[in-house]
Amino acid sequence: MRKIIFSGICMLISAIGIIAMIIVSLNGNKVYGSINGSTDMLTYLNLYGVTPIFSAFCLLGILGLCIGLWGIIDKSNSK
Repeated sequence: MRKIIFSGICMLISAIGIIAMIIVSLNGNKVYGSINGSTDMLTYLNLYGVTPIFSAFCLLGILGLCIGLWGIIDKSNSK
């Protein structure tokens, strides 16, 4: 049960962070227009210097998903 709760918290934090990064990139599109002809989200994240943080949130979400699946599949905790 603890694994599932922990994974839910990890995935929630990850979702909040990724949504914040998407909002940042949308705001950059309005402010800067296209950068070198590109309107890609990762280009704006590189401009602001938050690509490593975005990657960390993505990895946190994947980690939370894996721990949640492990908590569901694990037979030792079920009674």
